[in-house]
Amino acid sequence: MSKQINNSTHIQGFALKIVLISSLLFTSGCSISLQDSGSNSLGGIFKSVNQGNEWAQANFVPTVSGQPQSLGRLDANFLIEDPSDINTLYYGSVGNGLFYTYDAANTWRITTSFGNKVPDSLAVDPELKCTLYASVANSLYKSIDCTRTWDPIYNADVLTAKINSIIVNHYNNNIIYAGTTLGEIITSDDKGKSWRVLQEFKESVKMITQSPFDSRVLIAIIGDGKLLKSTDGGEKWKELNNGLKVIVSNFRARDVVFSRSKAGQIIAASDNSLLTSFDYGDTWGKIELVSPESGTTINSVALGSLNEKLIYYTTNTTFYRSIDGGEKWVTKKLPTQRAGWKLIVNPKDDNIIYLAVKEL
Repeated sequence: MSKQINNSTHIQGFALKIVLISSLLFTSGCSISLQDSGSNSLGGIFKSVNQGNEWAQANFVPTVSGQPQSLGRLDANFLIEDPSDINTLYYGSVGNGLFYTYDAANTWRITTSFGNKVPDSLAVDPELKCTLYASVANSLYKSIDCTRTWDPIYNADVLTAKINSIIVNHYNNNIIYAGTTLGEIITSDDKGKSWRVLQEFKESVKMITQSPFDSRVLIAIIGDGKLLKSTDGGEKWKELNNGLKVIVSNFRARDVVFSRSKAGQIIAASDNSLLTSFDYGDTWGKIELVSPESGTTINSVALGSLNEKLIYYTTNTTFYRSIDGGEKWVTKKLPTQRAGWKLIVNPKDDNIIYLAVKEL
């Protein structure tokens, strides 16, 4: 059963705007370090235009001084796309700010550090590209001017709480979901003006995602990798791990992705295995991999946007690609010594992939 949250008790200074750091200036008092390391342990973003056969750094940050800066020293916290603009991406670094690109990662600009903090998660309104939602620790913020200013819209009572995941309903953009370390999924049906607790679990909510074909179908990862499914917009949830563990006894979800081209298709990544479903998680099958089952950690999985048989995944050292649904695999060493952390496939071109990396 859901419970209503009195938003007025959670927000202090709602009318106050958080004014963000300039997009281009890096002053001597700024703690952000954007100089290239000049080694094969480069961080930031890599881009491929040929399905991962070759990778190029995509880290350039222009400045007013004319001295080029780079994301090459940074580690990724998250990488998300703007659902209404294939050329816009947002990169959340570990401790060094939030960046955006409007030109498919050719150039990046810093948006804000939220004071001394960096967003833990971010979501873009699918209809209003300048409306974004971001979480910092136990608070949620909203921008309606393309990150120039932010309003606080929710604050959890527990100071040590953290909001791990935010999504905006693609069918009705009034509806927002957020998952917290308190085990709560909270929701708003008025674009963040008021909130209620939709579901309370006993374990931290690490990720929420929605089907691109039916926004009522939600998948969540909680705790140590339990996979949950809702078909009614989050009111009721069903745990899927019992069925998954029949196939992989030690299954613990690390990532999950819906197909954009085939309704009902899901791929879930465990530490060293991939499972696939074609009926929104009611039944599952195992995809045979060439990576060893011991010592392998799958950090991110992605499906082709146009071809549901095209699968990409990355581990700490290696990039994998299959063009036939997992029957055969091509492997490539990552272009850096850092771990592959997040993969994103261009919505209109399966050849274009973005790889965010992280030092573990």
